[in-house]
Amino acid sequence: MSYLQKEVIALYGWVAFLDNLYVFGRRAVSFLFALLMGWTGLGLTPLEIAGPAAILGTARETKYDAEALLFGAYCYYGNNDNNLLAQYAVEAGLDFLCGVPANTAVLDAFEANGLAAFLQQVGVPSDAILDHPAVWGVDIKDEPRIAEFPTVLAAQAALEATGKPVTAFLNLMPPGCGADHYYEADTPDQNDAWYWGILGNFIPISSLNMHVINYQRYIGAYISTFDTDHVCYDGYPLKVDDDGTAYTESVWLRCLYDLANAAHGTGRNFWAIIQGSTGKFADKPQTADRVAGVSQQVYANLALGANKIIYACYKGGWFGSDYHMINDAGERTADYYAVQQVTQNAAPIQAVFSNYKWVGTYTENWHKCAGLEFDIPADLDADKQLPLATDDGLFIGRFDAKDGLGGKAFVITNQMPLESPRSANFTVYFESDATVYTDGQTLSYPAGEYNLTLSPGNGMFITLAA
Repeated sequence: MSYLQKEVIALYGWVAFLDNLYVFGRRAVSFLFALLMGWTGLGLTPLEIAGPAAILGTARETKYDAEALLFGAYCYYGNNDNNLLAQYAVEAGLDFLCGVPANTAVLDAFEANGLAAFLQQVGVPSDAILDHPAVWGVDIKDEPRIAEFPTVLAAQAALEATGKPVTAFLNLMPPGCGADHYYEADTPDQNDAWYWGILGNFIPISSLNMHVINYQRYIGAYISTFDTDHVCYDGYPLKVDDDGTAYTESVWLRCLYDLANAAHGTGRNFWAIIQGSTGKFADKPQTADRVAGVSQQVYANLALGANKIIYACYKGGWFGSDYHMINDAGERTADYYAVQQVTQNAAPIQAVFSNYKWVGTYTENWHKCAGLEFDIPADLDADKQLPLATDDGLFIGRFDAKDGLGGKAFVITNQMPLESPRSANFTVYFESDATVYTDGQTLSYPAGEYNLTLSPGNGMFITLAA
């Protein structure tokens, strides 16, 4: 080996060392700032913020199963063959669509194909429309600010005053927005911790924590204002820098953890509108593999107990025609086939998922998990976790059987960053006979130790006998 080659190798070693030191420093600052937030009273959970004002969600009569794991998609601009578009949705493994026009011809096509509909924001539709068998509910508001809550509350009351078994569908803001997205510009709450924003100019991690704090306040206000049977958000975590570098929103999973806790803690189902179009974001090409990008979002939300997964967008919307599941010409796109593959792979889980209730979520090697600038709270005791050893980043949800007989289940997500996709390998010990649902397969394992692998972005659902 030449002298120059040795010097290059040595230089590379120093660069790697400095890079690791930088990452460690950011993690350390994150940890210290998290302690500081707890000491100052900032960073309270939405349930703590709401306090006694938190409203327990009331179950509603509905034409469709509110407890089942179902898949849907957002946006339906049907200027093509409605029957064919409904068929395409069913072939993709979808159970319902949102943002559907209050049009009898469209709804008839949905009914004929066994597809449910949430209607576009249209006020209170006629009795004839609300009585249509395909109508599950009405989208009363998309991403309201806190200042808009009274108006949305009135819209919910007007719909429920009809006495029809339809759901008032309300979709909340995504994580990671600025304070002005959650509040109006003149709302004092967004400025009461202005000094943290200044600190954020010097320590980037603090500004990320302010994103978490703002979201906690937003969700706390929601659960103390609305009595709903679900909490739904939309969020698109797979992004691209101006230079074309793909990355995952750094506060994504931390915010979703708070949101899921708020939903389950007030007796509501947790719904998620996710980024079904991973081929493009903000007019820039997304380099992450489409299937892996969709799959990682699906299983991360399942690990948080979500039982309605809604892809954006189906036909029409905000990503651009060629990056929706169905383009303007009514043709299926690459994003359609990615969603279809992920949903069909998860289909066996749908038959059993509703037999279990969410207990909590935890990580393995959180610093290797995409969407986590800092770890989620360690709220789940070690004896409730799955005996597992790994060097990779995993996002894991724990569930207990609803029948109370002692069965348990886990969702495991390969949460390694998709910018550098790699499989996750782990050794797991099953204390009783296990059934593993993954890649569309249902596999049986006697009690014992096994080495398992998840491809990039993939996940699995594991049930353990009592």
